[in-house]
Amino acid sequence: MAFMGPIEKRDTNQRYGHHPKKYVEIFKKFGVSRVIRLNEEKYDRKYFLENNIAHNDLFFIDGSTPPDNIVE
Repeated sequence: MAFMGPIEKRDTNQRYGHHPKKYVEIFKKFGVSRVIRLNEEKYDRKYFLENNIAHNDLFFIDGSTPPDNIVE
């Protein structure tokens, strides 16, 4: 699952996003085995690793998904 989010600690500018623990519950239900973070670090990846969900970073400034030539 490649996406922008979650957010471990919200501040006044962070209106959207759930805590990583919430995503772990959902991802385990659907059999997600790897998370790819597309934005800057806003959570500790340990929440996924401790639940046997692999984690990688592929940072893009705007948080968009990467073009196909990078993913392949």
